[in-house]
Amino acid sequence: SDNKTTKYGGGVYCELAEGVSQNNCQVYFNGGTISGNESQEGSGGGISVYGLKVQCASNASGITITGNKALKYYGGGIHLEKGASFTMNSGTVTDNSSENYGGGVFVRDSEMIQNGGVISNNTSNVGGGGVYIRGQDASASYSASSGTISGNTAELSGGGIYMSKNSTATISGGEIYGNTANTQDG
Repeated sequence: SDNKTTKYGGGVYCELAEGVSQNNCQVYFNGGTISGNESQEGSGGGISVYGLKVQCASNASGITITGNKALKYYGGGIHLEKGASFTMNSGTVTDNSSENYGGGVFVRDSEMIQNGGVISNNTSNVGGGGVYIRGQDASASYSASSGTISGNTAELSGGGIYMSKNSTATISGGEIYGNTANTQDG
């Protein structure tokens, strides 16, 4: 809690080392709280992940990612890049903020899988209050079989989910409601 970094991952930073297979390097969260952290000049106020698989366990409590800030760029709560994979089975991503895209979760050239949990009350000063998805150098995806995205706010577009180029969303369950885009669509 209450950590500050000038670059990436105010609370937690995970990066796949050169030459290491993604299948040999995974991170598991079985609960806990990542809160009140800041990325002052980079991305990922709470967690920043580059090229790794991350899984939040499917226990009753899950992980809580709350009150984190990306003060300059992306992903107030969670920032995913370069082939990262984040699976959320339970827990909450709430009350995080981003000066740019992805108040709760920012996904670029990576994947986010939501099998449960709640993404709520996050804010973005541009787009994707809850989740922002963009394929820039590779594809990006978001899939949900359960869980909730609610009460998120984007100053421009995509209060709940904002999808940009080369991205896909597959939603087979869960709820998306009560999100706000103040200026444009979504």
